[in-house]
Amino acid sequence: MSTYLKNSENQSSSDGLTLIDAMLRLCRASQNSYLEPSIYNVDSRIDDELKYLTSRLGMTFDETILFSILCELGSKKKVRLYEIGNHLGLANLEILQYKPVIDRLVERGLVVDQGDINYYVHQMVLQELSYDRVWSDELHVYASDMELYEDIFERFVMASKSQISKVSMHYNVLRLLDTNSNLHFAKVMAEFRDGLDEDEFMFLLSMVCLWLVNGAQTVPFERAVLILRSSENTNKVRASLLNGKSPLLTRGIIKCCTDNSCDSELEYSLTKDTKQKIISEKLIDKNPLAYLMLDDEDSFKDDEANVSITSMLQPDKIVKRPLFYNISTARQVEELATLLDKNKMRSVLRRLKKSGLRCGFTCLFHGGPGTGKTETVLQLARKTGRAVFQVEVSQLRSKWHGESEKLVKQLFDEYRKIVSQSDVAPIMLFNEADAIFNRRMEDAERSIDKSENTLQNIILQEMENLEGILIATTNLANNLDKAFERRFLYKIEFETPDTDTRAKIWHSMISSLDKTKSHILAEHYPDLAGGHIENISRKTTVSRVLHGKRTSWDELTEMCRQELLDSKKHNVIGFKSANN
Repeated sequence: MSTYLKNSENQSSSDGLTLIDAMLRLCRASQNSYLEPSIYNVDSRIDDELKYLTSRLGMTFDETILFSILCELGSKKKVRLYEIGNHLGLANLEILQYKPVIDRLVERGLVVDQGDINYYVHQMVLQELSYDRVWSDELHVYASDMELYEDIFERFVMASKSQISKVSMHYNVLRLLDTNSNLHFAKVMAEFRDGLDEDEFMFLLSMVCLWLVNGAQTVPFERAVLILRSSENTNKVRASLLNGKSPLLTRGIIKCCTDNSCDSELEYSLTKDTKQKIISEKLIDKNPLAYLMLDDEDSFKDDEANVSITSMLQPDKIVKRPLFYNISTARQVEELATLLDKNKMRSVLRRLKKSGLRCGFTCLFHGGPGTGKTETVLQLARKTGRAVFQVEVSQLRSKWHGESEKLVKQLFDEYRKIVSQSDVAPIMLFNEADAIFNRRMEDAERSIDKSENTLQNIILQEMENLEGILIATTNLANNLDKAFERRFLYKIEFETPDTDTRAKIWHSMISSLDKTKSHILAEHYPDLAGGHIENISRKTTVSRVLHGKRTSWDELTEMCRQELLDSKKHNVIGFKSANN
């Protein structure tokens, strides 16, 4: 969504009058004025200021005075219509006559309607006034369907967060569709709108945008109605859906995906016919992934093999697991865990923004395989209540020229949208990032090398502009371009655990081992990291299920030798037949 500043250059009057000066004087003069024009005409100075404001604001006499009063009374709190009446000296019934005037201010997005005839002026409007500018909303004419529905979706997000008025959002979204009526998306939505009331149509449009932008195949009812104007509107749509009489259901535009026995958990999805009408050839040209959204899978996809490129892992789905590190690694991980705490991070972000510094947090976890890099990311997410936006790095490369760059750009766009809608930013995880975070080619001449450099530059730029949390893991840190190294704020090396740490891992994974045996295994097999030990632990469990007995000491040491590819360099432990 784009905004512009109407009369963006300061247009003060010849005597240096500004918008705020004029509004303050007008607000004072309006006390007990009964909104009678003759009172303002008595004082020529006030009359001049009124003319100046109506011209600058593009408002009528009544709109200008009521807007000035609302800016004064409603800048820090909600203002009831009757309080405005008290200021003007009007009785309760008299001020009700002016509610349509305030509604026009709401439609313009200058005033927010909180329901129950409560209003306030949003901070972004007041901020522009402080710079002697008037905030307004520009309705763009777009060249593609994607630009149109992304603008609408951004308006939905802002309205759901009370950053703009839901009333003005409805008004401007409908105008936006009319303004872009030549686009396929606008034409299809106009067909759906025929026969729907405004709330039903906005509910549908919310579901469509969540599908197109977020890839959501099913949408909870409570999420789709966040953009409706009031609880009354929400209840009306809910009742129509529950009794099965909603035209959204009877016309086969959407379908219910859950049992009606619990209406608070109802989920709906667009029907296949609806999706096919929305997806156009022009949209596919702009977004090669769009046609795959017809499949019933809620994930970002690659256009070659129909495999998931991303998935979202919620923190409550992550199993708590103990992790053991060498002292240096443990200290760095603990510091990062403290930073990722929700309250601590908010404080840090405020300080960074105040200092004009970048607010993205990028971390590199590097070290040998099985040292706990990926599991550490998961445990940090679980501990700090953050979801993990997992990237399937290998699927970001396409055999088609230019497609890899598009996929990476869309990937970061997707993450930005998720961050903007989340109270707590998820962690973007690039596991085994060396598959895509490569060295750039010097003096590249071949098209494939130039394309590779372009891909690296896109990733570098996205990391530079990141607002969120990115963690990359790699076993091959030496393969990274120096520019990538500079982009990572934190670099934590996961060393092969020392003997004492490995002993703790052995005892944690196989609790039947006492400390002595755990230490013997840790000392004799120094190349076994946590991942290897976990594999062996799983093998002992499988063996017990298959054979109905515990793994013997000889069998356990044999598993250790088998786990290492180069097993010849390890001698058999000096005693045998010691049972677990």
